[in-house]
Amino acid sequence: MSPRPAKILMLDPDQVFARRLGQQLNQAPGNNFACRTLGEATVAEQVLERDKAWDLIILAEDFPLPPRLKQSLAAYPQVRKARKARPWHKELISQGMKLTEIIRLLDQNLVRAAPGGISAKPLVMAYSFNLRLRQLWLQNFLRQQARLGHPLYYFPLAPAYQVSLPLVFSPGPELSSLLLLLSTGAQADYDSLGPCFEAQGRGCYALRTGGRPEDLVLSPLKSQKEVLKLFRLFIRSRSETSVGLVELGSLPFPVLKALTVVADVFVAEMPRAQDYAAQAGRQEMQALLASLPPSVHFVEMNPYDLKLQSRSNAHVPPHPQL
Repeated sequence: MSPRPAKILMLDPDQVFARRLGQQLNQAPGNNFACRTLGEATVAEQVLERDKAWDLIILAEDFPLPPRLKQSLAAYPQVRKARKARPWHKELISQGMKLTEIIRLLDQNLVRAAPGGISAKPLVMAYSFNLRLRQLWLQNFLRQQARLGHPLYYFPLAPAYQVSLPLVFSPGPELSSLLLLLSTGAQADYDSLGPCFEAQGRGCYALRTGGRPEDLVLSPLKSQKEVLKLFRLFIRSRSETSVGLVELGSLPFPVLKALTVVADVFVAEMPRAQDYAAQAGRQEMQALLASLPPSVHFVEMNPYDLKLQSRSNAHVPPHPQL
């Protein structure tokens, strides 16, 4: 079976040039491209809301960028800028280039999903009924990312007394201020999260939540979801190997169901015992997994198998006793 075409979105107010180039790329022999061109910012916003599966986005330097479109584009690591009258430099494209050179550079700049269908710069959410299991998985995952040299941005959406990683903070901006702003109905930008992170060593940056220990988990669901969406945009704006990690703790399943749709990967415990508590937990977890959109990959939590790849629950071996 041949691979699907690489989906390329070209945002350029000069639609005569953009459409001609798009047609040439779509019809180029031996190349597997599916190009679409847009010339208006409002239309681009609507298209990006409906269709998020773009392998490459080419953005003309004179294309208008209202705040909403700018924030939408920030979620894509695969945006490349285009100049109009200058030769190619790094990730820039010009109108004077030959088609063969454009094709070569497009191939170099295509950003595909990682093996297992997981996108670059993933947002990972971790949940377990067993606090010790979650602590062990999170600590091992942190060590793995440190060995790989991947910056890890850690967001503990749990009461402060249940946070799994040993954190030390100095005074500084806190998430509680942003939550207060969101609760008033005001809009916030993902950049406002940056100052709330503090380096913890080994490439880990943790979010200062602030406030009382349970303020975050007791905040309105709408505010929690908005913050997680901002966190996802923030991760997409970081370096290519960055990973976002959200620890979910002491949250009821209706809340988990609403929040996990924001994730790229959901790592969770699937209880294997046959007692009443395990059966109830397994039933709730199965219902949650059935409600997840296809964009969220589920991985059963195993502290000794840290691959972020989808796999069938039926074939996952029971995790070791703790």
